[in-house]
Amino acid sequence: MQRPDSTWYALGTCRLYQHVVAAGTLYTLTMTTEVCEELGLATVPREVTPGLRPAMEVAGVGSG
Repeated sequence: MQRPDSTWYALGTCRLYQHVVAAGTLYTLTMTTEVCEELGLATVPREVTPGLRPAMEVAGVGSG
């Protein structure tokens, strides 16, 4: 990647990998919030399944 001063550097993937779950959670929260606001929908907590992280889902949409 190129810095504003025109020098080049490599992205530190080790640090990014350490925070991949947090980054994914933030992305999903942001995307879900924006879509639901735009479409007038709501989210509800998903029933926690053993082995899966707690998550939100769109209210009234079935999972299967």
